[in-house]
Amino acid sequence: MQSKNSVNTNMIIRFMKNEKLTKKEFCKRCGIGIKTLNKILNGQDNVRVIAIYKITIVMGINMSQLYC
Repeated sequence: MQSKNSVNTNMIIRFMKNEKLTKKEFCKRCGIGIKTLNKILNGQDNVRVIAIYKITIVMGINMSQLYC
């Protein structure tokens, strides 16, 4: 059985809180939809890698840092 990496949603939430961003504002900065962000925050794994990549660019981190 292969273990799955999951997105560290706490990092995203902490970033949004520190930057005082609503979900809508964060999504606009990232160029993703609110539905996509909600999927990520809810731990769903059917999210395109490009959405994760866009988030990491806005957060100024590497993709590997966002996975736990």
